[in-house]
Amino acid sequence: VWKDSEGNTVTETGELAVGEHTFTATVTRPYANTDSESCDSETTLTITILEAPDLTNHEVDYCEDEMTGVLLSSFNESIGAGEDDVVVWYSDADRTEVITEFESLMIGEHTFYATVTRAYTETDSESCDSEATLTVNVEACSRIQLTKLTDGQVDETKDWNFKLYEVVNGSDELIADESTLGDDDGVLFDGESIVLSRYKIYKICETNVGVGFKVYIKYKVGEGWVNVEVFNPDAGNGSFESGEALGNYCFYIGGANGLALPPNIYGSSDIAYLFIEIDNVTPPGGDARTPGYWKNWSSCSGGGQFTNVVNARANGGEKADFWLLDDYVGNALGEGMKTIRYGLILHLVQFVLVSLALYLIAVNRRV
Repeated sequence: VWKDSEGNTVTETGELAVGEHTFTATVTRPYANTDSESCDSETTLTITILEAPDLTNHEVDYCEDEMTGVLLSSFNESIGAGEDDVVVWYSDADRTEVITEFESLMIGEHTFYATVTRAYTETDSESCDSEATLTVNVEACSRIQLTKLTDGQVDETKDWNFKLYEVVNGSDELIADESTLGDDDGVLFDGESIVLSRYKIYKICETNVGVGFKVYIKYKVGEGWVNVEVFNPDAGNGSFESGEALGNYCFYIGGANGLALPPNIYGSSDIAYLFIEIDNVTPPGGDARTPGYWKNWSSCSGGGQFTNVVNARANGGEKADFWLLDDYVGNALGEGMKTIRYGLILHLVQFVLVSLALYLIAVNRRV
């Protein structure tokens, strides 16, 4: 018969607290072949419950590239390990691959596993182990600020349109579509919801630059500015030549070949931005088109240009940055003249003036 330290009869220990627990056993042995009564004996059982490390799982957040040789031992105290405890960190849940530090973790959730051993030198007992985990959340933290100017000034009456894409397996996935119309500071893509990864590829496009405009794109490096190489994704080989208009300006940021996105520290209010500035300069200071351009990209001119116009329209026309004379001059008397962009006006005036000058020279020579 077993009894606990309070004299209660027990059949099992139950859950014991840390410390010593004594149980007393009374053993009775009957003797059936004699007239003697049975004989009893007593003994004790002492159970010592050692205090195992009381650990808690820990979670921490980082921005990508914020970690540089982070020692896992720096989280020993965070999971509850004592100064004299032995802590071994593992990279796998089976606790077979020992790891001491981590760095350059990709975006996502990463878990590390700790076994904490606490020795008890004052007893003959073996040490006690406890386990805990560390979850490291790595997030994208890069930000951009794109300032849009017209002739060097912010003009909220202008409706310049921009699209921000993530390039995934060669395809463009739209992230944001913003306009300068009504934007009094001219800064785009600066919202808190637009957070980018330094290792992903993004494409920024200004999609509605008028014909004849010149566009200057640059980004900030230190205290200076560097020009950005741009391309037209709808121009076949990416060139702005061959008749396509300068209406669709695109460039890449992030990844190995785009403009580098700056790293940040998670939770910091001191945010580093990739600063981009784009200035659209109106004609005649822009990039006005020659009379030959308008001749070649008109359905009414000779030389098979009608086919060029048909093909341009099939490829999206003005929306795909093929600027056609047909789009700016009415094709019916009842419709009249459509709006003619600055570049066309400039070169038509130049053409008339040059023709008049040549005519006057010829007249003077005859006189």
